[in-house]
Amino acid sequence: MKNLTYISLLIITLALLLITACDYDTNPALPNQPPETTIANIPVVGDTLFSLVNLQWDGGDSDGYIVGYEYRYHTKYVTSGDSIHRSTWNRTEDQSLTLAFDSKDLINLQHFEVRSVDNSGAVDPSPASKHFYTEQAVAPVANIILPGVDSEWFALPYVTDWWQGIKIAYTASDLDGEVVEYAWAVDDGDWNWTTDTTVYVSPDYFSSLEGEHKIKVIARDNTNIESINPTEISIKLFTPSFDKRILILDDTFEDEFPAGNNDTDEKVDKLYADIFDVQNEDDWWDYSDKIYLKSPLPPKELLGQYKLIVWHADHRAGGSGTWHHIAENEDYIKDYLDVGGNLILGGWRVLRSFVQSGAIPYDFPDTTFANQYLHIKRMTEPSLQLGNFIGAITTGDPRTRDTLKVDQSKLLGDFRLGGKLSDVNIISRVGAFTENLLTYDGVPGNETFLQYYGLPVASLYRGTSFKVVVLGFPLYFLEEESAHLAANYILNKLDFQ
Repeated sequence: MKNLTYISLLIITLALLLITACDYDTNPALPNQPPETTIANIPVVGDTLFSLVNLQWDGGDSDGYIVGYEYRYHTKYVTSGDSIHRSTWNRTEDQSLTLAFDSKDLINLQHFEVRSVDNSGAVDPSPASKHFYTEQAVAPVANIILPGVDSEWFALPYVTDWWQGIKIAYTASDLDGEVVEYAWAVDDGDWNWTTDTTVYVSPDYFSSLEGEHKIKVIARDNTNIESINPTEISIKLFTPSFDKRILILDDTFEDEFPAGNNDTDEKVDKLYADIFDVQNEDDWWDYSDKIYLKSPLPPKELLGQYKLIVWHADHRAGGSGTWHHIAENEDYIKDYLDVGGNLILGGWRVLRSFVQSGAIPYDFPDTTFANQYLHIKRMTEPSLQLGNFIGAITTGDPRTRDTLKVDQSKLLGDFRLGGKLSDVNIISRVGAFTENLLTYDGVPGNETFLQYYGLPVASLYRGTSFKVVVLGFPLYFLEEESAHLAANYILNKLDFQ
């Protein structure tokens, strides 16, 4: 009982003490103390350095912890003396950074500051600082690889699966650093920064497609210096109209016809004019007559008017002959096909012109013009000593044998040919959406006939934007009636009226 009374008195006493304590003020909490910052002694104050400088720092807080840092620097151009660049505070959680200091002058005084930030948001009121000098950094120089200066290109008001825009390729060099970024612009448009060195400029970047435009490129290096002057070229764009039918592009050198054949350019022209029903002189372009020009090819303004180009080279290429020029003008034809043009390509060893010294059979790599645009994956040809081609057969229809026949009279002067064609290009393998149109026919009873009879010598690719027919033999060396039949057959296959 005494214990219980004792405990009760103790509780009452404690309660009175608590009540009494509430009558006195408590001591206020200590205010937050700002953090402190230190900076490493490297680089040494007053050093002269390259514009890329590594700096290290640390921070401490007596009543909390560091959550980050803020830094800035001021630059004074020592040579000019009156130009000062001031940067704003930048936030980072790192304690070490390599910074590209503004170094446009011959000698540049850099004053760097860094301050700690604690978990209450307080910053060091006395930032750590360091000053040093940097040498002038050299600006990068950009170079445009594509398009060529004053070149002509087709353009559409929309992109397709084949035409993605005007292709620009560029590079840049920097004497004292590394190029890290590029920018391109069209005419007076905004700069578009990228790390890519090849881009396609879509039509919406051009105020109008037709006419002359300027393409400009600059670069930025790892010291944050940009090219002083943009690299600039002018190009001319044309929107194809395709309001005319056929343009014949004659790449034949009649002086290199087989011995004993004295046919003239006029005779060759007449055959093609007849079989493709092209009678207007404006619808004809002779490559050899235009070689003296800056470009022996039709200007894009003319080319874009035609729905179909017939490019033919009927002399035997290679050896002592002139290689056909289609292989050295791939970009020209690509540009036309990409925007919806169509092509018939034929001639004597015309596919061999893409290979020249390469061994055959030849497999065209995926990225080549022959593979991507002609959709031919492999080609071969009988040698000159194995000339045995006497005509072509419509694929899958042996009844058409003796319909498309070689004109033996045009070949008899060369004893090696004996009235038959040699070096006919065999289209061994084709790509998707491609069909064989004509196959090889020869004189039965020899090795060449057994090896090549029935193999494709003409193909047709039907694409989403364009169609291409490739003939592995020259139409001119067919009999005239056969040449007419072949041309009609090909145009019908192209659905071309």
